Amino acid sequence: MLRLIVSEGEVSHRLAAFLIFLATATWMINFPSLAAEGFLKIAQMAFALSAIWAVALIAYPIPSVKSLRSLLLYVKWGYWFILFYAGCQLAFGPEAVAVKNVTALYEASFDEILNKHNIIRGMGAENTAKTFSTYQNGNLFSISIVMFLPIAAHAHRSVLAKVAVFFLGGVFCILSGSASGMIGYAILLLLAAACAAGSSRISKSGGTVIMVFLMLSALYLVLYGIPEKLLALVEYRVLDRDFSDNGRWVKTAIWWNDAMNNPLKLVVGDLAADVLVYEILPLSIAQFFGFFVLFLFYGTVWTSLKPLNLTFFKTGALAYLVMSIGEGGYWLTPIAYLFGLNLAICAAIARFSQQESCSNSPSRSVFKQG
Repeated sequence: MLRLIVSEGEVSHRLAAFLIFLATATWMINFPSLAAEGFLKIAQMAFALSAIWAVALIAYPIPSVKSLRSLLLYVKWGYWFILFYAGCQLAFGPEAVAVKNVTALYEASFDEILNKHNIIRGMGAENTAKTFSTYQNGNLFSISIVMFLPIAAHAHRSVLAKVAVFFLGGVFCILSGSASGMIGYAILLLLAAACAAGSSRISKSGGTVIMVFLMLSALYLVLYGIPEKLLALVEYRVLDRDFSDNGRWVKTAIWWNDAMNNPLKLVVGDLAADVLVYEILPLSIAQFFGFFVLFLFYGTVWTSLKPLNLTFFKTGALAYLVMSIGEGGYWLTPIAYLFGLNLAICAAIARFSQQESCSNSPSRSVFKQG
């Protein structure tokens, strides 16, 4: 696997290979402590290791424009399927379309979820269900929506279709009840608007999409106003919320105090810790695998994504990186693998766009999607 990753000679591929090696070595160092905790702890942290390995998807083989177009086609229709599934939840109720042990985990009836986990509060209705995709988890749903929204929009030729992807993605992000999703969508819009306003590298169609979307959104708000329930939900989950009063910061303090008492944990991590800071991605990587793995992880992402060369299709991955500081869901399948695949697609689009620019061959344009 390492030989395959390094073969193309990309800096990001070499860093990914070193990341896999170092994370695996760290995991093995921690294995005696994991074994003392039992099989479930070993299995849990094996999944954590595989999530770090998922970054190696940046080396996913996309050898030609044709293969990239095929992959974008899958992303486009997969994205619409997720939006369709969310719409079915609104139209028929989540219990009617839930797939047991796939999209929702319950024993006898979906009411178990409605009674415990999957309720949007703050909308004046205690039985309003979130839109979700996996594990009845609205946060994972909204993360996936934000992460792949720019790539899905990029895969469409029609400006109206691109705007629809933006608009519906935003509505369902709000209805997921996820504060991280709402903040991520707002960040996505700001980054996309920045691309449209100032980047000479973005395609003209990309700038048009953003401007049309903003104009339609403004027109919608002027004519109809923000729907009361959606506004109430945004206020409850984001605007009126005290983010400083949160259990994850308590867990962070516990971990940091423990690490200060045993600084070796900052180097080799502590996979057997009793209190895990799993919500905050950078802190959780540092806690699980140590700071060397943390630096390698973000170094790999940085060299692959090249965020200083801001282009429209990269904004989903960048928005996710910001979201992950609060609640990124990275350790819950399939977010890590989606993120790795997202980086691979972004790198391929950038690579083939640069080749097209150098060869001046419009017929090979990766921006011409069906």
